[in-house]
Amino acid sequence: MGQVDYAFMQNKQENITQALQGLKNVNQKFIRGEFPKGQQFKQQNISLSDFIILLQQTKIKAQDHEQQSALAEISKVRDSWLSVEGVVVAQSAAVYSDSERDMVTVNAMLTANPPNYQGATQLLDQMIKYLSPLASKSGYTFWDAAMILIREGLEALLVIAALLAFVKKSGQTKGNGWIWLGVLGGLFLSIVVAIIVKFVFSSGAFGNNNALINGWTGIFAAAMLLYMSYWLHSQSNIADWQKYIRHKSESALDTVSLLTSHDGVYLAANGGRIVLTTCQCQ
Repeated sequence: MGQVDYAFMQNKQENITQALQGLKNVNQKFIRGEFPKGQQFKQQNISLSDFIILLQQTKIKAQDHEQQSALAEISKVRDSWLSVEGVVVAQSAAVYSDSERDMVTVNAMLTANPPNYQGATQLLDQMIKYLSPLASKSGYTFWDAAMILIREGLEALLVIAALLAFVKKSGQTKGNGWIWLGVLGGLFLSIVVAIIVKFVFSSGAFGNNNALINGWTGIFAAAMLLYMSYWLHSQSNIADWQKYIRHKSESALDTVSLLTSHDGVYLAANGGRIVLTTCQCQ
């Protein structure tokens, strides 16, 4: 597509026909399954600022008319794109689309015979300009993560304290063990889920399916919020709510079963949010 875009920019029929024929051949090769299999993207630990530095290095090579070096640098840029595109698309869909287009266009300009060094330099300069503001916004500091952990941790501690106070008041001291077992079980489950999320939803998977992941995540979140709103509305009567809480608490103590306690489920979910947040901030 980069060759096609560049050919249309040149507005020469011969070049446009040649570029379209090349795109057709690539598509037919893909349909026949002739591209090698097993080549997977490897996530790179780079930031958007590092990506912009790669663009600047490519620009320098293009300005010096070093075709092979410039092509090597733009190849590094394209290989690194999947590691940072999640940050870009989360902040601006327009910039994301422009970046996808301009990268392949720069590659086409540098591959052309003769290479269009001036056009490639100008396009790289534009990429640097519209990506730089996003790089300044993408910083996620220690305090950002700490505030989330403190908020969620205090919420969990309040629930645990309330449960322990209820067990003490009811005289069912054996319930203390089940409460702490629920806390440990919730943390263990959270660690397992965090590991799955860390590897399954890596930059490579996100880069290839970002729209699909974003869409289904949004639908799931909306459905959960609607259900929670309905459930809270159904429990809006204070007397019914107190009766409901008393019944569930006494039922959990009588059966000594963590699986029948909604509080245990809540602690597991709350611990999950904390651990997941910690994992994603690393």
